Amino acid sequence: MRESLADFIRCFRMAKAMGLSERRQGRRNIFSPSAKIALMVLKAYTGFSDRQLVEHLNGNIHYQMFCGIMMDPSFPITNYKMVSAIRNETASRLDIESLQGILATRWKPYLENLHVCMTDATCYGAICVSLQT
Repeated sequence: MRESLADFIRCFRMAKAMGLSERRQGRRNIFSPSAKIALMVLKAYTGFSDRQLVEHLNGNIHYQMFCGIMMDPSFPITNYKMVSAIRNETASRLDIESLQGILATRWKPYLENLHVCMTDATCYGAICVSLQT
């Protein structure tokens, strides 16, 4: 478990090297490259819509701490479209093939039924090929 956590933290540190910008998103810049990755983790974890995620981020100190940001309650984020912009920026810089290999190697010992492949609209079947090799 400790090794997995270290890998997860390393992923945040790699965000800047990945090319995620620190440019302003709207009127102020509160999202560092690692905060952008953390926001995408929250999005996947919670299953919230972009609008819901922003609403919860505005009012949940734990979500803010996870992202490494502190927001002034009198100046909440109002542009929920910034979640989509961050998602697009992150996706445009991912090396999916390398990531799939890393994930497949890491998770293979814990998976059953490697011959079964399930995907959704945001995922492609290439990871199944990686898991079987």
